[in-house]
Amino acid sequence: MGEDSVDGCEKPMILQCPCCGGNTRSVTSAPDRNWRVDDSIFAIRRCVACDFSYTANPPVELGKYYTGGHYSRDDMARDLTPYLAGERYKLDIVRACVIPGDLLEIGPSMGAFCQLAKSDGFRVSAIELDAGCVDFLNTKMGIRAVQSGNPEIVMDTEQRQYDVITMWHSLEHMARPWDVVAACARWLKPDGVLVIAVPNPDSVQARWMGSRWPHYDLPRHLSHITIPWLTSTALASGLVRESLTTRDPGSLSVNTQSIPLWLLGAFKVSADKGGLSRVMASFCWRTGRLLARFAAPFDATEGKGAAYTAIFRRAG
Repeated sequence: MGEDSVDGCEKPMILQCPCCGGNTRSVTSAPDRNWRVDDSIFAIRRCVACDFSYTANPPVELGKYYTGGHYSRDDMARDLTPYLAGERYKLDIVRACVIPGDLLEIGPSMGAFCQLAKSDGFRVSAIELDAGCVDFLNTKMGIRAVQSGNPEIVMDTEQRQYDVITMWHSLEHMARPWDVVAACARWLKPDGVLVIAVPNPDSVQARWMGSRWPHYDLPRHLSHITIPWLTSTALASGLVRESLTTRDPGSLSVNTQSIPLWLLGAFKVSADKGGLSRVMASFCWRTGRLLARFAAPFDATEGKGAAYTAIFRRAG
């Protein structure tokens, strides 16, 4: 496997595609613009054979980049109710495909969607990396949750079958998403569905903003999953694409976040810091949301939005 180095990073750059071993080309490189943990530069490469895009030099200690509000959600732990309305569209997507049965969510965080699905009659399980979230799901919500950063291993070990498996913006955090998709296909019941929502690296925003596109979210996003790659990977795993859209409520919401986050990164401000930084953060957010309205006709074009939601079904 070909390797090179990048200044400021702990790992050498992987030049051959980790998915198929093919040759790759450079897409872009950038530091951690969203959380600004340090100034290390991370590179994204894309395979010319299979179209897989990936972070080519992830840090050895990736955990330190999950700071700020990633898991320290004390308000959510106290009461998930205010967050349920924003998750309702996910349940609507799932219920349009299957009746309540066995559901697995991979990467649920504090579990707002899990709670909605459970309330709707689904028998809910979860696989989550963060220990605090797993404890909350098990002890406070009564949802069976397993702690792991390798959901494919958990699924193969447990050998449980599911009517639906969901990944709402979690697959991009995994280094070997093809293994995860294949395991999901193995453990879906006949006629079961796999729902995946991820950022769209071929979006209008990604092309316009380049390395400053906030949904690259380097280095936390280890995979940058194109529509052609995900479709072909699911097909190779025995799944059939039922639908794919960049116009579901969740994807449209990602569209509106991009410009505010881009401005926050450009000015290097945060509401968490207080003082002038907080004032500037408020200005960036309000201005960004206003600009997002003007960009909406372009961002909302089917297939070109900042994120997409795909539904795949296992043959009955």
